[in-house]
Amino acid sequence: MNAIKFIKYHGVDKARECIEEANAYGGFWVNAKTLELFNQIPLYDAVSIPELSRLVESIELVKEHYTLDGAIDYANSAYTAPEIKVCLLDAIADYKSIYGGEHV
Repeated sequence: MNAIKFIKYHGVDKARECIEEANAYGGFWVNAKTLELFNQIPLYDAVSIPELSRLVESIELVKEHYTLDGAIDYANSAYTAPEIKVCLLDAIADYKSIYGGEHV
């Protein structure tokens, strides 16, 4: 299972819990079915903790703008710094891959 499917199936709150547990106790992979953490990739349904972290950060970045449209407007503004645009557009793409352009 990839990180996008993990968040779709378990939700962003469960992803945050796995990330916090991995940061506290170690582990780079989480089993998508049992939610156990591993230091080395297990042979079944493994999801990368760094990938989950990136997606959760993307969701939070979009939510800082209250709506997806608000994030898109800010990213496309002439007044937004180029480095912020790049980060925000990446976050918007991640968000759309998870929620399909809805949710917030």
